[in-house]
Amino acid sequence: LICPPSTLINPGGPGSPLAPFSPFSPKTASITVVSPLSPFSPGSPLRPGNPGYPMSPSSPGRPGGPIKPGGPGFPLLPL
Repeated sequence: LICPPSTLINPGGPGSPLAPFSPFSPKTASITVVSPLSPFSPGSPLRPGNPGYPMSPSSPGRPGGPIKPGGPGFPLLPL
């Protein structure tokens, strides 16, 4: 049987990682045999990684706000 390639392999996202010492993909039941030298399923190219967050420059911290003045104290109770 010769079928068009589109009916044989679905292009997809990242492949499932291989289980240890197993040639089968644990999360993709439709693909049973993968390349022995690749941890990802065939026909599923890796998605490019997201750009990393830029590192914050070292700073002494945010400046503190002004100190609020204290309110009127409670009057002392006579002993």
